[in-house]
Amino acid sequence: MFTLYILLFVSFIILVVYVTRRKKRLPPGPIGLPIIGNLLSIDPKAPHESMAQLAWKYGHISSLWMGSIFTVILSDPKLVRQAYAKDTFTDRARLYLTHGIMKGQGIIAAEGELWREHRKFVAGCLKNFGMARFASPRRNKLEERILIAVEETLVDTQIKDYDIPKGTMVLSVLWAIHLNPLYWPDPNAFKPARFISEDGSLKKPDAFFPFQCGKRMCIGDELARMMLFLFSARILQKFSLSAPLDHTIDLEGQCGITLVPKSQRIVFKKRR
Repeated sequence: MFTLYILLFVSFIILVVYVTRRKKRLPPGPIGLPIIGNLLSIDPKAPHESMAQLAWKYGHISSLWMGSIFTVILSDPKLVRQAYAKDTFTDRARLYLTHGIMKGQGIIAAEGELWREHRKFVAGCLKNFGMARFASPRRNKLEERILIAVEETLVDTQIKDYDIPKGTMVLSVLWAIHLNPLYWPDPNAFKPARFISEDGSLKKPDAFFPFQCGKRMCIGDELARMMLFLFSARILQKFSLSAPLDHTIDLEGQCGITLVPKSQRIVFKKRR
């Protein structure tokens, strides 16, 4: 009898989800289980790969249930830029990391007026690290982007032709975009020429999001670019880098709060 009740309950949940999707035209995606949603379909060691497979299966905009949180996944550069340019998508989902551990504090988890204050403080710190040395027009443009005011909004909205209900968590699977052969031929190959125009100038592909995009774009992107250039140029000026003999560089990465490179053995040979 207990098994029958369980089957009836699951059938009821599936029916509710089906009717809701028909009524609200939600993005396509797998039907989740009660309470846990689609969590069993996500590899805890490589969630980015699971999300990418979902995006490649259901299209540029898809959906799933992260437990009780309805989640929309974006894997198209244009959709990502369009969505994150709206104030509607500037709030943070109520996750254990952002609202449990971090208590909604800090530049990562804060929202509304608190987030605006945090960005102003971080902007001031970044200016002390060298951003103020930029020419006036560029500095003004950076400050305008950093200090932009947004409201805390959680409302029903739309992405493309799909309805996005209030309280939905929206994720952009940048790993899927950055490894999509549609945008990057032979994506796993190291090809710096992808970022160099025919005239030798820096090329910025539309499908490249090293610091995310939109109004919650990484506030430290300019500082990171400067540091990366200075450290990389200095190292490559003094040393030639290579992998040890009979050793292959592992590019899989380790997944934590972010996807980071694994520790590698690299040979530094001093240039003459």
